[in-house]
Amino acid sequence: MNCLQCKNINDTIQKLAAYEGTNLTPERCAELALAEKDGRLVVLPCKLDNTVYYHDNNKWKVYHIELFDGCTVFRLKNGDNGYCAVTSDEMNEKWWLTREEAEAALSEMKGELQ
Repeated sequence: MNCLQCKNINDTIQKLAAYEGTNLTPERCAELALAEKDGRLVVLPCKLDNTVYYHDNNKWKVYHIELFDGCTVFRLKNGDNGYCAVTSDEMNEKWWLTREEAEAALSEMKGELQ
């Protein structure tokens, strides 16, 4: 066995170890790869029931992810029984998973306006 073969074996072992850490079956990996190729795979920015933060009119609003339609729209509920629908694009641009992230983004936006 030459050194080139050793490198290939080590690369293969590392790839296999990374795959085993996913707990996915080969069939599931193939299904996800096909869904991604077809444009049907959606990676959510958060999980259902996560808390998200939104800043509006100098006031923080806190919502919980209640429903995701499987494609583009999140339904959010706040403590006052208020609901709103938010698209995935809006979720990535205007909503944050932690208040710290929201405050940092808000400070950055204010800095860009000055």
